[in-house]
Amino acid sequence: MSDKEVTKIALSAVKRMSEKNICEKMLERFDIEADPEDFSKDQLIELYMDAQSKFFEDDSDASDDEENDGEVDAAAEEAHMMEDVTIKVSKEKDEPLYVDLSINGKAWRIKRGFEVTIPRYVYIALCQSVQDFYEHDPETGENTSSEQPRFNIQVLS
Repeated sequence: MSDKEVTKIALSAVKRMSEKNICEKMLERFDIEADPEDFSKDQLIELYMDAQSKFFEDDSDASDDEENDGEVDAAAEEAHMMEDVTIKVSKEKDEPLYVDLSINGKAWRIKRGFEVTIPRYVYIALCQSVQDFYEHDPETGENTSSEQPRFNIQVLS
């Protein structure tokens, strides 16, 4: 275990992880196997934090924790963004059968009306997609625009 490069993860970051992700991290970092179906999320968090405390033997002082907080939160946020989300993009009249999306050179093709599992950051990008709608006001003769969500997305897990 001493060969591994392990960084501390803050309690708040562990709380944001899914049960499956906590179990994967415990196995990867501390060689502890746990089945997410055998434990509640609170129990898994406690197991993880205990294993982390034993690994680091709590010999670091508060200043070290403050220096590493940014790195720890960034790593936890990255893990959170990589977690899978199962969604369904509804079929809309006169819309293409697929939603095509590209982020940082990686492309996804999501079929409308079907359950798909994608990373959380892809889901967030879909949620942030907007469409401009224009209305003509006959009294003033002006066109006004409003942004509305581009896709109707149902989160299944």
